[in-house]
Formats: sequence, structure tokens, C-alpha cells
Amino acid sequence: MKLKKIASLMLAGVMAVSMLAGCNGKTETKPEGEGEGEGTTASGYSAMLGEKAADTLEKADKADLFTFTDNADEQKALEQVIRDNVSQKQVLNFIQKTSVSPLADDGAVTEAFDKKAGWDRVYSGNWFSTDDAWQTINTRKIGNVWVANGNISMDNVMSTIFETYKDDFKNAADEGTMNGPVDLSYAYNVAVSVVNVPLSAYNEFTGSVNFIAVTVTRTADYV
Repeated sequence: MKLKKIASLMLAGVMAVSMLAGCNGKTETKPEGEGEGEGTTASGYSAMLGEKAADTLEKADKADLFTFTDNADEQKALEQVIRDNVSQKQVLNFIQKTSVSPLADDGAVTEAFDKKAGWDRVYSGNWFSTDDAWQTINTRKIGNVWVANGNISMDNVMSTIFETYKDDFKNAADEGTMNGPVDLSYAYNVAVSVVNVPLSAYNEFTGSVNFIAVTVTRTADYV
């Protein structure tokens, strides 16, 4: 009888130790954006571009005009556009020929994302001048889609993209006018979405490409 009691006590002790081992204070969580039924959310690349622009904005006294915020809707839109418009043959071509470059203004990806993101025009070398048709109270959005070989770090990709926009950050207008003497103040939000596409259809080749959508939304308010 005593042996049975001792065996029961030993078994209870083993179970207690097992339970403690399983409850080590760590909780397993899914990475952000991996909820059931959800698409991949934006992953901080907007902030990364903001870090690249920080010194330029500070020196130009424009830091208070800008926010850098991931846009989940644009991220999901980019994912769908890539699924619908990019073939494995194109991925292979990008891997073989592309470092970091903007896609063609009239390309299928740019056009499709243009419509989904609701921008007013594709970025073409400048943002919003102080004396053109963009000088209105309305919200305006411009942007472009870039492609980069997946072997290039996103830090280097963002550095290349920043250099393209550097003068725009520096020269961003603080204020403008509308219909004569009406003064406006401007604020800008920059959003970066990224989708990685691995090469899977060619056994003799490996690699991936990153598609990067950058949008700049300017809002205006009365001074």
C-alpha cells in the first residue's frame, strides 16, 4: 500500500514539473499581420525611409511637414496587383537585369496600383510645385512603384529611393495660395509598401525580387 502511495506521489511530481516546463513565462505569438484571414500588413518600411530623410528634413527646416506612416490598404493593394500582373518569367527577368529602379510609368503594375491607390499622377521627377494645378485645398497623392533584386538589402534599397526623392524632401512647399489671396499650409504623408516575390518556377535559378510602392499624400489647410 505504501508503495502505491509513493508511486502516486512520484507521478504527481513528474506532472507538476512537466507543467512548469511548459509554462516558462513565454507566450507564442504570431508575427504582426498573420491573423486569420488577413493579408500581410506593412512592415515599417515607411519609417525606414523617414530615417533616411531625417537629416535632410532637419537641415531644410521641413521636418514638421512630414509623417511616415505604413498604409495597410496600399499594402494589400500592392499584393493583389503583384499577384495579378507579375509572372514568374518577369521575376526571372528582374532578378537577372535589375538592381533597384522605378518601374515604367505605363507598365501594368504601375497602372494597376495607380488605380487602386488612388493617386493623382505618377511621380515624374518632382512633387508639388507652388504654382501649378496642384495648388488647391484638395488632398493630392503621387507615387511610383520600384523593383529591386531580392539580394539587395532593404536598407540599401531605401537609400537609393531616398536619393531620388532627396531634393523633393528638401524643397517641399510649406505654404501656397489658392484662387488669389487664400493662403494654405501643407502637410505630407509618405507611405511605403513592400511585396517580395520568390522565383519558384525555374529549378536552375534562385532568388527573389521586391516590389516597393512609395506614395506621397499632400493635404492642405487654410492658414
